[in-house]
Amino acid sequence: MTMFFISKLVTFLVLPPAVLILAFLASTILFLAGKKRAGAVLSLGALVLLTALSLRVVSDALIRPLEDRHAPLRSMAEAGTASDGRLVVVLGGGYVERSPEEGMKASLGEEPVKRLMYGYRIALASGLPLAFTGGRVFDGREVESEAEAARRFLVENEMTIKSEYEGESRTTLENARNIAAKFGPREVVLVTSAYHMPRSVLSFRRYGMKVLPAPTDYKAGRSRPVIADFLPTSAAFGNSWKALHEYLGLVGYRVASGLGVGP
Repeated sequence: MTMFFISKLVTFLVLPPAVLILAFLASTILFLAGKKRAGAVLSLGALVLLTALSLRVVSDALIRPLEDRHAPLRSMAEAGTASDGRLVVVLGGGYVERSPEEGMKASLGEEPVKRLMYGYRIALASGLPLAFTGGRVFDGREVESEAEAARRFLVENEMTIKSEYEGESRTTLENARNIAAKFGPREVVLVTSAYHMPRSVLSFRRYGMKVLPAPTDYKAGRSRPVIADFLPTSAAFGNSWKALHEYLGLVGYRVASGLGVGP
């Protein structure tokens, strides 16, 4: 059992919805064992937590601090020019392994498309080379990597630019490690979703690279709340999950650093 699989399993069990399902199962066991009050308290607590995480006002409160940790680029000029020796690095973020409209080839998900489009704009305006990093989540499957899907996306949309691809990474830390090993940049203009930027910056700095954050794909609302923001939705629950996943990852990084675990 690899560390990658163990980390995925722990993440699955600790975060909702799995932890809420386990709580409901535990409450059922308590009811059957005659401990009705304890079962009721646990069941009610799980229901309240499920409802809260499904509210836009709650998901915004969770994800906004992550998004605001690093300021967006003030202008494309801030990325520098080709003479600066920087590399625009775009992080993958999920894809469909076999997509019918692509002839059963891989297709980028919504988040990586937005990241790639923003990275492309930066590279086009600055003249910096672009590198996309993202592999296959599970080994042994005869499918394209996310990097291969990104390469085809640029080609099919006639987005001609100097670009490189890294298709072996499965985690953010592996993104940083493989970019450092394959391309050796001293400085990177790092492009990823804003909520994912804090952990990404830590990962790339860990491998000795100077980082200019270029966050995109903001999730949190920045307008005055409306009635709909107090109603549960699957979209809000998804954003809550993303935020909790990032906080868990940041805690893991701190624990690893405290234990002296190297890259």
